[in-house]
Parts: sequence; structure tokens; C-alpha cells
Amino acid sequence: MESRYLFVYGTLRCGSTHPLSKTLSEDADWLGKATIQGKLYRISWYPGLTLSTNTEDLVIGDLYQFDPASSLITQLDAFEGYNPSKPVHTQEYRREVHPVAVEGATDSILAWVYLYNPSVDQLAIIPSGDFLKA
Repeated sequence: MESRYLFVYGTLRCGSTHPLSKTLSEDADWLGKATIQGKLYRISWYPGLTLSTNTEDLVIGDLYQFDPASSLITQLDAFEGYNPSKPVHTQEYRREVHPVAVEGATDSILAWVYLYNPSVDQLAIIPSGDFLKA
């Protein structure tokens, strides 16, 4: 499944000082704050997201719309260490399309999201689900 939407929840959020966050804001349209049903963990200086079946588990982030023909997704894959031609289980993140709820909208949008792949058993959860407030 393809999408022209991207959900970011960590160092690429709107207002972040990371250089790729600036690229994202220049090459894509910010649609607003959004949430995804999941849990957020502190990996190191960056977070990792896992999906959750509990509707109370929400991760806060930003939704962008981008041109799929641009090189943006390739740049993001490189940043996240994701290579679509390699086996998923060998990578720290995987990129998948999932429903995202946009603040103020009634319908969810299917967006790309980078999900953390390894075990989170030894990681600290970010209870607020908001990396910028962690």
C-alpha cells in the first residue's frame, strides 16, 4: 500500500531542530497535529513507536503530505536506517501504512509511519506519548 502522507513522532516533529525536520517542513505540507494508536519508548536520544490494541494508548505527532515522486521518502528511509529491499527483521525500523487521527478531523488518514522493530522489553516507555514533552 502506498500513501502520500507521513506521520512523524520524534526528532522530525514540527519545530524540531534536526536538519531533516527542516527538510521535511520545506518539502512537504504540514497538515497538523495527529495521533496514532501505539506506545512510545525512549531508545536513546530518539524514540521508537510500537502499535497497540489499547485505544487509550496514543502517540502524538505531526502529519505531513508530500509528493511521492520526490526523493523525500528515500531520505527518510536512510535517516531511519530502513531499506525496503532488506529483510524487515534485520532493521531497527520498518515503514508501514497505518490510520492516523488528525486533530480536528472526523476521518482518519492512512499514512506512512516508522515502527520500532526490536524488543521493547528493556526500554522506558514515554507515558505521555509525546516525545517533545518527554
